This record gives sequence, C-alpha cells and structure tokens, in this order.
Amino acid sequence: MSKNNFNSQSLPTKTGLLYKQSGKGKKWEKKYLVLKDEYLYYYKTEKDKKPQGEILLQGATIKNNPDSQREYSFLVLPEGSLLEWMSSSKKGSFWILAAETEEEKDQWFSLIEREIKKHNVAKTIFGAPLKDVISRRKDGVLVPEILEKSINYLRDPKNAALEIEGIFRLSGSNAEISYLIGEFNDLKNVDLKSVRDIHSITGLIKAYLRELPDPLLTGESYDELRNIIYNTEESEKLSKLKNLLDKLPKENYHTLEFLFGFLKEIVAHEEKNKMGIANVAKIFGPNLISRKNVTSLQIAEDSSFQDLICRYLLIHSDEFFKKKEVENINEEQKEYAEAMHQFDSQHPNQMSISKGDIIEVIAKNPNGWWYGSLNGLKGYFPSNYTKPFEADEIPKEKEQLPNPTINVTKPTSANEEMKRYLEKFQSNNTSSFKQDLDSLLNLMVNQIQDLQSELEKERKARFELETQLKQLYQN
Repeated sequence: MSKNNFNSQSLPTKTGLLYKQSGKGKKWEKKYLVLKDEYLYYYKTEKDKKPQGEILLQGATIKNNPDSQREYSFLVLPEGSLLEWMSSSKKGSFWILAAETEEEKDQWFSLIEREIKKHNVAKTIFGAPLKDVISRRKDGVLVPEILEKSINYLRDPKNAALEIEGIFRLSGSNAEISYLIGEFNDLKNVDLKSVRDIHSITGLIKAYLRELPDPLLTGESYDELRNIIYNTEESEKLSKLKNLLDKLPKENYHTLEFLFGFLKEIVAHEEKNKMGIANVAKIFGPNLISRKNVTSLQIAEDSSFQDLICRYLLIHSDEFFKKKEVENINEEQKEYAEAMHQFDSQHPNQMSISKGDIIEVIAKNPNGWWYGSLNGLKGYFPSNYTKPFEADEIPKEKEQLPNPTINVTKPTSANEEMKRYLEKFQSNNTSSFKQDLDSLLNLMVNQIQDLQSELEKERKARFELETQLKQLYQN
C-alpha cells in the first residue's frame, strides 16, 4: 500500500460507486472507488478510512471488456498484467469494473485514461526542467508559456479574477486541472476560455510550480538563502538577496520577475480578494524554495522559512527585479507594434494601451515586457498583447512621415516685464504698484493660454500621425 500517496492532501479526481468482479466465483460486488493522483483505490464502503486495494496507474492500461456478461464494464490492468489478461490466465492483479449507466462508465473510463496518459507521458511541460520548457518557445521570451498564458488570462479585466475572494487559496476542479495538465503536456494550443472554474487555472499554476524538478529559487541556493534570512543584518539583507537573485539562471530570474509582478497585483486587490502578503506568501513559499529528503521536523522549519522568503520578495520586488538585459532597438531602424488587446497599467513604469494603438518599440526585455512610446508617453507594456511589425511589413512611407514639431513662444515679454517691475520696486518707485502687477498678471495669463494652445496643436498633430500610421499598416 502506498501510504504516502494515500495520506496526501490532494483532492480526488473522481469518487463513486462501481461494481467490481471478485476473484471468487466472479461475483459482482459494489465498491466505493476513488481516483486520486496516480492511483485508483477501492473501499468496501464510502465510510471506510482505509482502502482494500489499489492500482498504480503509471504504466497501466484501460480497456473495454467485450467478453463480460455485464453491461458497461471495463478493465484496468496494472503494468505487467496485460500479457496475463491476453493469455486468459485470469491470475493477474487487474480489475474488472462496471457502472450502472453508459454515461457513468464513460466518465470513469475517460478520467482513468486521462490519468494513465498523464503519468505515462514524457515530461514535456509538467516535471520538466524550466530551461527545457522555455527552450520550446520561438519568441525569445524567458518565461514558460503555460505561466504566461495562465497569468495573462487571470489578468484580463473581463475575467475579474484579481477581485475573486480567495483566489489561489481556494481549490479548483481536480478533473479540470488534470485535463489541462494533459493538454499542456501534449503541447496543444490550450484555450483557457473553455475552463469553467477560474480556480482550476490557479490550481494549474500551483501544480506547475510544485512539479518543477528544481524550484525557481533553486535547491543549490537553499542554504545561502537561509543564511541571509536568519543570520544577516537587516541593513545588508536586501543587497545580499539581490546579488543572489542576479546569479540565478536567466530563465529562473525572468520567471520570478514575471510571477512576482503578478502576485503584487493580487495583493493590490486585497480589499476584495482577501489575499494579502501573508496569505500569498503562505501559498507560494513552498513552491519557490524547498529541499529534498526532509524529515517531519524539517518540513515545519522549512514552512516558516519559505513564508519569510516569499514575503521579502513580495515587499521588495521593485528593488529585486529592476529591468535588465534589455535589447535596445537601433534608432536607424525603428520598430512598431500594434496593440491587439487592451492593457491597463498596474505600475507607474507601465503604459496603458488600447486595441489598435501603434506603439513605437524602444527596447525589448526577455521577460516579455517591452519598453515603448505612445502619444508622447513612455513605459513598459506586455509584448504578448501586441503584434509586432515585421521588418518587410513596415511601409517605407512611415519613415517619411513628418514628425510634428512645435515652436512654442517663450515668455520673454513676461520676463522683461518682471525685470522692469523688480527694478522699480527696488528703487522704491511703487506708486503704480497695483497697475504694474495687474499688467504683469494679465501678460502671464496670456502666455499660459498661448502655451495651452500650442500643446493642443501638438496633441492633434500626434493624433493625426498615429492615424496615418494605422492606415498605412492596415493598407
């Protein structure tokens, strides 16, 4: 019996009553079945705490049972028993199960088959090294696509996920999470819009981080991190942690940067989602740093440390994850990107964009956040919300478009009037003080109005330029 798996805290994928054929006289007995992780258990009754038997689904086979006299029956054959069943020896450890309806049988068959496939599949995404997963990307972004896609789905204002109470704390559908894991492992283009429970997506994120063979903060850094947290003066802690983060593999660094940028957004909505720094750290800490082969006492000790390190990263993420390794764009060959989705900035250094905006790309960051200019404003924006112009797609006319220039009249007259007034005041010739002051104020008001008029002209010129760029791109 696999006690560790049986006592695990994960929720079952499916439970329910099925008929199981016993070895004695091939009698059918109703049993309570539990599909959990990579095992299928059966109990005498639902109230029993210990299972009577189990099958490890890794390497197992599931088949319909054509020679059974009972409808809606199927076989689950553990690894190594398929040959025994095919030879009709009937002495193997395989199970013959049956449901009461075709629909119920199809549900069990599909979910068991999914679990078998999940645990037999080569580690393409879940359980695969971070570097291998990121190397599958063709766009140069140093963040796993499964994290980027899932987090950006949660970020989408249409889904309002950031405001859901208990986001990341509440569990999603195990069946739906298992399905998504299988789809990503099969390297399919997963459409998260079909997911019924938003908590299944947060569960998918936690499962991915939990199954990394080496955590994001790396097992190699474990001892050094503990030493910094517990044995370093507070005044030196920040710089030492930053130095350690900077030494991480670039894939780990940029994935952490992307993840904590999102976790800060979760914390920013604490009033509605009830997920402050303490709650977020408690959930994500164990997924960021851990060590292997630990005792029960060490697990308790690690829990406190994992919580502390995650809190520290959340509080000081701006200092830890300053933009670096930015690829600057050659000024002689400007690049543009069209916004395909709306993005509302969540940070002062970010830039809001609307669908259809044409953004001038100034620099590209490997973590997927690009730096650009739009309507005179500059800031970071998520590159996956945009569609970049290929070099041969950029119309030459764009380079020929005139840049809006403005000749703002400097308030020299106001300066001269101010100088004349000060000279008169210093000479104690203040008989016309009120008259001179009124004249000076009127002059300054006129100058301000002129400046506002010029700025309005600049705004219109920029708008016309953006309109021309959009038309040229669409044509």
